[in-house]
Amino acid sequence: MNRNLLERNRKRELFTTDHRLIGQQLDLYSINEEVGSGLILWHPKGTTVRNIIRDFWEKEHIKSGYKLVSTPHIAGEELWQVSGHLDYYKQNMYLLEKDDEKYVVKPMNCPLHLQIYKSRPRSYRELPIRYAEWGTVYRYERSGTLQGLLRARGFTQDDAHIFC
Repeated sequence: MNRNLLERNRKRELFTTDHRLIGQQLDLYSINEEVGSGLILWHPKGTTVRNIIRDFWEKEHIKSGYKLVSTPHIAGEELWQVSGHLDYYKQNMYLLEKDDEKYVVKPMNCPLHLQIYKSRPRSYRELPIRYAEWGTVYRYERSGTLQGLLRARGFTQDDAHIFC
């Protein structure tokens, strides 16, 4: 095969399999620089697809014994300091300060799920406790590493924890 034919086939395959192109063609989502690179704007069709996936996710987790939880998008800096996340991931976290209080836009849900677990005394009879959240998190990714939905700065993930 000659080089031109190989290159043409590679481009054709990329065009039919690259989610960034498919998402644009189907009007599922967009990324707008005014909103911020790596931050997804879900269009009506894309939101419908997300809701179908979320509904399936929810049913499967409930069938598997998970309790659904929701946590805030920001939490006090102390939580992330105590959990150790701040020491290791600070360069990838969004930090806020307002009225002399320090907050972090959550990059993960783990410490918040732990706070739900710790919110009251537990009996061994309750164990294992399963929490699941369809939670949006935010992580600073360098602009050169952003790749559509695969590597974004804000994304919603299936996050589940089991406390034994």
